[in-house]
Formats: sequence, structure tokens, C-alpha cells
Amino acid sequence: MPRRIAAIVLAFTLAASACGGDGDDASAFPAGAFALSASSNLAVGTERLLVAVVAQDGTRLASPDIPITVRVRPEGGEATEPLPATFMWAVPDNSGLYRVAVDFPTAGTWFIEVTPEGGGTLPEFPVTVLPQPITVGLGQPAPASDTPTAADSELAAISSDDDPDPR
Repeated sequence: MPRRIAAIVLAFTLAASACGGDGDDASAFPAGAFALSASSNLAVGTERLLVAVVAQDGTRLASPDIPITVRVRPEGGEATEPLPATFMWAVPDNSGLYRVAVDFPTAGTWFIEVTPEGGGTLPEFPVTVLPQPITVGLGQPAPASDTPTAADSELAAISSDDDPDPR
């Protein structure tokens, strides 16, 4: 009897593994995965677009082992040729993003299409491209500001202390 049970278990194990495929799914994202923009301030001109890829349960899927390409198109327009994106860690060895330089010649709604190597294209998503950036660009100096100091202001005007110490 134990041999018969062992044979049945072996048969079920072999049948189950035969139905499982080849297990080589590392080049594509799971069904239901989607991409979204991790960039918050896109404006006309060449911009760094950051893209996250997420599973339906919220798991981050971007990986240095899964290359992607990105295509962009203006609302009602034609998509660009595929642009290769570069993987980067957002949280080292935990969560990553893809970055790609994209030229946005006009403001408005643009649609982003992400395709992993060896996999199907993910659902496209929209981004808003502004006529002018609302924040300072990468590598640009911060805006100048007037900062009052004790040398040119009354201490009571620049301190929250009830009894400021002029030192």
C-alpha cells in the first residue's frame, strides 16, 4: 500500500510540474502589471521621465534584469520610436525605477507606453506636460532669496523666541 501512495504522489507531482511551464519568466512582468510615472514636474523640452512598474498587489517590479523601452505620444498623435530606458535603484536593492530622456515639444497630455524585453506592452498611462517647469531643473541653481539676519533686522522680527539672545 505505501508503494501505491508513493506512486500516486509521484504521478501528481510530475503532472503538476509538467503544467507549470519552463519557469523562465524573468524577462517579462506578470499579467496585470502596469506602469506609472514617478516624475512630478514634466515640462516642454527634454525631460527625465521616471517610470515605475507595479503588480496589481502593489509589489514593485522594476528590475535591473528586465530591460524596457518607452514610447511617448501626444494626445491624438503618433508614438515615437522606442526609447531604451535605464534601470536605477530608488531604494538600493529593494525598489527601482526606469529613467529615460524624452523630448516633449509641446505642452498637454502625453501617453506613455512601456514594453519589457520579451514581454507584452503594458497599458499606456497619461502624463501632463507643462509649458514651463514649476520647479528648478536638475543641475540648475536654486532661486535666490532674501534672508534677513541679525545684522540687518530687529531680532524680534526674525526670531520666534520671546526673549531673543543677540550674542
